Amino acid sequence: MSGRVSHVLVADDHQIFAEGVARILRDHGYIVSIVTQLAVLEGTLAAVKPDLLILDLTFGRESAMPLLKQLRTSVPSLRVIVLSARDEAVIVEAVEKTGTAYLTKTLASTELLALVKTTLADRQPPVTGVPPTDRATPFVIVGTVSLSRRQIDVLLGVYRGGSNMEIAELMHVTRKAIEPHLRKLRKQIGVNSRAELARWAEAHIEELRG
Repeated sequence: MSGRVSHVLVADDHQIFAEGVARILRDHGYIVSIVTQLAVLEGTLAAVKPDLLILDLTFGRESAMPLLKQLRTSVPSLRVIVLSARDEAVIVEAVEKTGTAYLTKTLASTELLALVKTTLADRQPPVTGVPPTDRATPFVIVGTVSLSRRQIDVLLGVYRGGSNMEIAELMHVTRKAIEPHLRKLRKQIGVNSRAELARWAEAHIEELRG
């Protein structure tokens, strides 16, 4: 994206919130457009061709999840950040399974700007269903367990004694996005606690560092 100003499309049914996000981004040099209706989002994407879409998950009674999944297949080069008031673990995990970064609306503007910068700097298009940090090597066998790159990042954070917040900051996700990974890791590895995860990571540290 070097050499030109990046264009961000903010899609949110709350006009005031969308304008607030747009103002923050414009103050940092981005071109920003706003869409407040899910029905016109696809047409706007085709017309504007933004470098990044910042997408709310809920538009009134409509969910944007079906469209998000469709965009991941039909426009794989489009970078997307989901910015939502929804913070249920099942929602976070569903979003991340599409290969999309996730932030909640309780974030600080610095968190949003940091993720926008890193997402735009990532020039390789996402692979459908695989989180961006998992692209180079989708899965790695550690011991007898198949782990994604993102799961390895979480395990390394646990091994270092990091809190969920500290791990989240390093991975550019929200704190609540970490817990689904921890639950899945405990189930896959067959342990019941964070301490056991840390011990397992220590026993396999050379493989995890790869």
